[in-house]
Amino acid sequence: FSMGAHALTLSIILNMLYYFIFSIFATIIATLLGALISKFNNKMPKLLESFLQNFSVGIVVGLLFFEMIVEAIENSTSYFSENKIIGILISVGIILVIGLLFFALHELLHKISNHHKEDKDDDEACEDHAHTSELITNNDNQIVAAILFLGAISIHNIPEGLSLGTIFNVNSTSIPYVGITFSIALFIHNFFIGYTMCSSFLKSNKKFSFSLLMTLLSSAPAFLFSIIGY
Repeated sequence: FSMGAHALTLSIILNMLYYFIFSIFATIIATLLGALISKFNNKMPKLLESFLQNFSVGIVVGLLFFEMIVEAIENSTSYFSENKIIGILISVGIILVIGLLFFALHELLHKISNHHKEDKDDDEACEDHAHTSELITNNDNQIVAAILFLGAISIHNIPEGLSLGTIFNVNSTSIPYVGITFSIALFIHNFFIGYTMCSSFLKSNKKFSFSLLMTLLSSAPAFLFSIIGY
């Protein structure tokens, strides 16, 4: 029994060590590297950038569907039988809050940008990146643009971080292969988020120190919420 407990403790410690290293690697380091690359080269072909971004998103979605969602369905009966309804309600609450934040952010972008300044039909379909680009390139709205851009990426990183932390405890072993794979996919994804965000500020004649700070701040929620998820 003592040897079994010792082995279990060692397995948990190793799992936590892998989680800590790869979660930083997939969030803060990935975003930092992307921002640094944008300092020296912010002219990556749009087609290549879009392909790599969507490729990384596809890996993330695939892992979620074939690992986490399958695991959740297989254990769905035990969630209720073991009085885990509080955890379910918290999860649903997080999803609803994030959804409301996205909606509020979109409406705010819609109101303060010039995207529909001359449009009669205010219900016309619009895209957030159009609003954001206009705000960033408008010097009068520099602070507003920075805060909104930071908010958009930060909110995006909340469910990403929760997923990262949670997946390291799916069939938890001393070497969490699924978590490592997921973190590599997120590294690619966050690298290009860091690259895109920092280069957007740089192209708008913002200082690199300012651009780097905004970019790094946006990556913090991913790491912090991965701890909660874990």
